[in-house]
Amino acid sequence: MKQLIDAGNGVYVDPAEVSAVMTELQGRVCILLRGISQPLLVRCESGATADALAQAMTARINAVMAERHNGV
Repeated sequence: MKQLIDAGNGVYVDPAEVSAVMTELQGRVCILLRGISQPLLVRCESGATADALAQAMTARINAVMAERHNGV
């Protein structure tokens, strides 16, 4: 069974089918998901470091992929 990650706003995506892109928009560090019909803004914070956002997203994706690999 596929496990999806909650991308926010009621949108769930399969981490194996999307790519995450980090960008800066109006002084805010943002993560966009691509590979779905339109790029989806996942997280955007002012004052956040790119590393902190990347670690948060990577942790979520890794957890889902590990569960999938282990048959959970």
